[in-house]
Amino acid sequence: MSSEAKALAPELPAFEVERALSLVRGWPLGLRLVLLAMRKGLRPELALESAEGLLAYLGQALPKEVLDRASRLALLGEVDEEEGAFLLPYAEDLLLERREGRICFHPLVRSALKALLPEGEARGLLARAAEAALARGEGVRAAEFLLEAGRFGHAADLLLKEGEGWLARGLTYTVLRLLGHLPEGVRRGRAGLRLLEAEALRQAGRYREAEALYREALEAGEERAYLGLVRLFLDTVEPARAKPFLEEALRRFPGLARPLLAENLLNEGRAGEAEALGFSGPRLFLRQGRPAEALELLKRAEDPGLHRPPQNHREGSLLRALLECVAGDAEEGLRFAERGRFEAEALGSPFGLSLAEARKGHALLALGRLREAEASYRAALALSEGGPARLRVEALGGLAALGDDGAYREMVRLSRASGDLWVEGFLTLVVALARLRLGEEFPLGAFPAPDPFLEALARAYPFRDGWEEVLERYPFLAGRTLFAPPLARLRRALWRLRRLPVPYHPGVRVEVRALGGFEVRVEGRPVRFRREKARLLLALLTVRDWEKEDLLEALEATPGEFRVLWWEVVNALEPGRPKGAPPYFLRTRPYGLNLEAPELYLDLRDPALPPLSPYRGLDHPVLDEAARAYLEERRRGLLQSPRPEDWLLALRLDPLDEAALGRLRGTALYEKGLRLRHKAEAELEGD
Repeated sequence: MSSEAKALAPELPAFEVERALSLVRGWPLGLRLVLLAMRKGLRPELALESAEGLLAYLGQALPKEVLDRASRLALLGEVDEEEGAFLLPYAEDLLLERREGRICFHPLVRSALKALLPEGEARGLLARAAEAALARGEGVRAAEFLLEAGRFGHAADLLLKEGEGWLARGLTYTVLRLLGHLPEGVRRGRAGLRLLEAEALRQAGRYREAEALYREALEAGEERAYLGLVRLFLDTVEPARAKPFLEEALRRFPGLARPLLAENLLNEGRAGEAEALGFSGPRLFLRQGRPAEALELLKRAEDPGLHRPPQNHREGSLLRALLECVAGDAEEGLRFAERGRFEAEALGSPFGLSLAEARKGHALLALGRLREAEASYRAALALSEGGPARLRVEALGGLAALGDDGAYREMVRLSRASGDLWVEGFLTLVVALARLRLGEEFPLGAFPAPDPFLEALARAYPFRDGWEEVLERYPFLAGRTLFAPPLARLRRALWRLRRLPVPYHPGVRVEVRALGGFEVRVEGRPVRFRREKARLLLALLTVRDWEKEDLLEALEATPGEFRVLWWEVVNALEPGRPKGAPPYFLRTRPYGLNLEAPELYLDLRDPALPPLSPYRGLDHPVLDEAARAYLEERRRGLLQSPRPEDWLLALRLDPLDEAALGRLRGTALYEKGLRLRHKAEAELEGD
């Protein structure tokens, strides 16, 4: 649906498109009408009542007598099914919805049918309907009928009386729509309406418009607008901007403003002062450096449901997603991020949608699914377009974790501009740990230490020997989390704590890359062997396990020479290894690689890599045979794949393979396959 929306109104920011989608709730015709109206400058909550073009469609689809009777019933919005039974054969054309014995009209259809009634008759029917709705306690319906009947003063007074209650029930767009119908003269005489609209705009994520209206309300003498402005900057996590309004609110409304002060102190990173003022809950624990306790507390929290205003960064599922990524399991974090996105869509919260994508990115980052993480972070940035600047911070931190230094600088700038140094420290460590897992040490510099947990991580970085006490205090660092150290350094710490049943652990990651040429890397740095035979020995160990006599024969080495070569390989893979410690990455009896070691990567075992001929540059019959066997196995595997792209890869391995070319027949890649075949045949003829 979003792609369709962008095609209809490409100039609208993604933030605005998501608002339109939340209004129409999946109705394609409604989406089209709303977006076209928004392109003309019409507010989206009013666009659904623009019946332009729909009445002509209904006139063609329905008999006149049905339209006449339907117009009177439609004016009421919904009627008993028995009363409207004659409309059921036309339910599809009229977009009718049957709900618990009632027939409901879509607002756009209702507006179109209303145009068929004489104005006087319509006003009388609406006035009576308003009185009946008020008697039943249905204030929203009464306000709608009053507005349509032209009784604007009565509708305005009803909004002043009940509007805040409607907002508390999550009826954000309903309140905005009702307010949008009031004439300026009626609004001008009631300053409270300006404040009510500002509150509704804040809930809808339209922060710039809300701020402007709060300021207008202040100029009109409505001092409660100070509280509204503070709530706005609590929503957007901008404590520096909240401060001046908070000071004024504390002077005028100390009881109401004190909880807001506590939350703003928390957003500044002053968790102790926030707690002293009575702030509590998972967000407090997180910013106090107690993420595991925060997670446990949130797991026990009651689900608030979806009949309420959106809570932005306070949303339970989105906060749970973050806490799972910090102190739980990133797979759970991913599940709660996706759940949070669903909730944000249901609540019509563009802020929540963007944050959900950022939290999804965090989970994918912790799981090592880096391409997917980048896609989520970029989606979060796109959805933040038109929203508050602070909303971009987590997505920028995620991109920085994947190597974008410009994104890191922008994340720091926005964090400092908002006055939230805790989030700067938090995301800086997310970046540092992600880069470290990718083999790069990130300079922490003068790191702000906003809580004991982050301070402990900063002191332990880059997690060489001596950080075991941190792991004992925060055991979740050993799981799939944002702050997990590289696996090799983690397992080294577990070995030092005597929790890993191996006689020795070197604390490094080894990559053996045989595809193409032959290269070995330790902690990302290439290994240079002093003897070419030592390099050949390691290459032979990648082929299979060996009895010592067979290995000596393959190397054409004496036992004494073999001993020298063996220890050269061991010491190259395990720098700093103490004398007498048994090898970790190699094993004897038989001789071979310790392929069970999770810190050892052998590209020959990676099915995601494109097939290349291994061991190029190494001249040995065993390696030549192993290369042929590897390529044949990969070719057979590619031919068993359902993807034509893999069949083409199989043909590249053997351009004369009839089976591979036959598989490609009838696909878009057949011509490429033919060209490969013809080129190979021409080369054979040339020989």
